[in-house]
Amino acid sequence: MSNEWKDYQRDLRADFEYNFEAAIDGIPDGWIKSFFHQLKDELFKACGAYADEIMFYQIKEKYGQLTVYWNFPDKDYYTDLDNKDIEEIIPTVQDIIKRYTEISRHTCIICGKETAHMTYGHIIVPLCGSCEDKL
Repeated sequence: MSNEWKDYQRDLRADFEYNFEAAIDGIPDGWIKSFFHQLKDELFKACGAYADEIMFYQIKEKYGQLTVYWNFPDKDYYTDLDNKDIEEIIPTVQDIIKRYTEISRHTCIICGKETAHMTYGHIIVPLCGSCEDKL
């Protein structure tokens, strides 16, 4: 692998991670410990050469589950081939986010252990039994 290719991949990853992490809005520690790095890696791989084009506007916990607001913005310099490639990537990104949204519904927001989706008071929040007892 050439140094030029390695530099390109490093820069692409850096742009993607900057955009991804800038959008994080109060992700619970349990989710970060449990699955957040895998989510980021899978999204990066799915986007391929377009990883620096995807925009994450907000990534947060809402109603006891992961919520991700994202898009591939329309760009004047996209070619027809670029648009076709991006249209093929979108369902994959949607599937990844959907899978991790489901995982988040069953992952304790405090410790990251698997748990049942539950309500704490009037708030929908996944907590394991031991973390719920501590509250």
